[in-house]
Amino acid sequence: MGNDFQDWEKMRRKPVAILGAGVSGRGVGALLDRIEWEYDTYDEQGRVFGITEARTCSLVVFSPGFAPSHPWIELARAENLLVMGEMDFGALFLDNPVVAVTGTNGKTTLTTLLTQVWNALGKPAVAAGNVGLPLCELLAGDLDRGTLMFLEVSSFQAQGMENLSPMGVLWTNFEEDHLDHHKNEEEYFLAKANLFDKVGKGCVMIGRSVAEKAAELKHALPDGAEVVDRKTEDASFLPEGHFLTSFPQLENLSIAKAFARSQGIEGDDFNQAILSYQP
Repeated sequence: MGNDFQDWEKMRRKPVAILGAGVSGRGVGALLDRIEWEYDTYDEQGRVFGITEARTCSLVVFSPGFAPSHPWIELARAENLLVMGEMDFGALFLDNPVVAVTGTNGKTTLTTLLTQVWNALGKPAVAAGNVGLPLCELLAGDLDRGTLMFLEVSSFQAQGMENLSPMGVLWTNFEEDHLDHHKNEEEYFLAKANLFDKVGKGCVMIGRSVAEKAAELKHALPDGAEVVDRKTEDASFLPEGHFLTSFPQLENLSIAKAFARSQGIEGDDFNQAILSYQP
């Protein structure tokens, strides 16, 4: 496990506080069970996280549904506790290569489509994150280190993320959304753009609307970022009326093809691998 903690064993002497008893929270619990670290789970419909609870734990891990301004998170930070999201915590234990997939629309399709292509061609891959199993739950199992992980990342999960180091970032598109969670459209964009800071010199592919919003906000794209336009010729091998020929799916298909090509997967191999794909 890679991390920057100065005294990891000292932290393990106190339990972790998990905020949220849903799928993500249970995933954190499964990972903590595997590494034999005690924890307590708090939920707004159940056990409440207060000042006493904050002072008896060493680390707070929250589910994606908790906004950064949630009173429990603010309380934890006021007590100088380390606070991180479920996916960010899981990233501390991650040895697999990861491609982060995000976007307002289509990220689930792109994540699962690429997973099918890789597996169909005999290249072990798994879909995880915001689709399938939460990262922590997946890592609690027996995942082979050579398996490529296509990790669907929502803006909630990307915001404030520190520990994930993907080999690639694929960002399908950008539209105004989730303003009940983010203060404004710019914060929503910057939450996702945080992934750019984590990819280093890795592969970055984005849809046209992402590039346009970045230019509007004067947000610099990573060096070498490729803008992928949706192209009707990318779907020419599909039957007429196939769902991948419509928006936003054609954009997903074009980005999937471009990324596969960058990894040495060309033409007919890719086409054959997705003919049986179901959304």
